[in-house]
Amino acid sequence: MDNIKLNPPKKSTFWIAVVIAIAGGVLYSLQCLNVIAYPWVYPLTYLLTLAAFVLLVLGLILKGF
Repeated sequence: MDNIKLNPPKKSTFWIAVVIAIAGGVLYSLQCLNVIAYPWVYPLTYLLTLAAFVLLVLGLILKGF
């Protein structure tokens, strides 16, 4: 079985991903509370959360990212 070599992401990459995920969570919460009533907010929150996850995965897989 092939082992995957994972590297810890840089601190800046980690914190950028956290900020992006929090922004998605806040927008999602505001949409659920009917503070923001635009239909494009739900897809945006999904894309922000997905982008944060992909950024963390890239930080784990790519060295120096």
